[in-house]
Amino acid sequence: MNPLFSGECEAILFDMDGVIIDSEPICREVVDEMLHERGVAITADIHNTYVGQKTSVMWKDFILRFAWQEDYRSLTEESDHRYLTYIEERSLAPIAGILDLLEHFQSLHKKMIVASSATGYNIRLVLDKFGISKYFTGYVSSDEVKQAKPNPDIFLLAAERLGLKAHQCVVIEDSHNGILAAQAAGMQSIGYQNVNSGKQDLSQATVVVNALYEIKDIVC
Repeated sequence: MNPLFSGECEAILFDMDGVIIDSEPICREVVDEMLHERGVAITADIHNTYVGQKTSVMWKDFILRFAWQEDYRSLTEESDHRYLTYIEERSLAPIAGILDLLEHFQSLHKKMIVASSATGYNIRLVLDKFGISKYFTGYVSSDEVKQAKPNPDIFLLAAERLGLKAHQCVVIEDSHNGILAAQAAGMQSIGYQNVNSGKQDLSQATVVVNALYEIKDIVC
């Protein structure tokens, strides 16, 4: 495969859920549990629309959809707590190919940063759990921006922290919302078709891959 991102590519911006760890099934499990406890359910298609978005946005929508008399902040806190509990209790591993990819980019002296709709606490927990903080300059979380994906704020802040322009950054994303955010930020993107992230429209990505190891051949 011919390299697509040579030349001005100085940094790689990584989504976390669905790119670094296969956590989307856990996210869905938590949401389904909480909805079941409240006597409602949603379809897989509805789940898919929230992949890559802030959890609080989803709960705000559900409060309106189901006419709940609950506070979205309490729901967000509860779902985050369950998510973290499951992450800590279960034998999750980084997604196949991610460690080799991080080593590859490090050997190329690419800057790397996590740019995720997760909270800063969640990001730190995952990076520390798998011992991969050393690869990243840092992270940008949903806590730090007014609007998360599909808005470009997270990616633009990541580029700013790296001291780079948008055209010098390549985004790796598994969600439709994430690809839209990269496009809105003026960045090229790699759409990773993770089957556990549900049916995601990645057609706006610069290129789509089915496995992370493919990326080593297209970024140099």
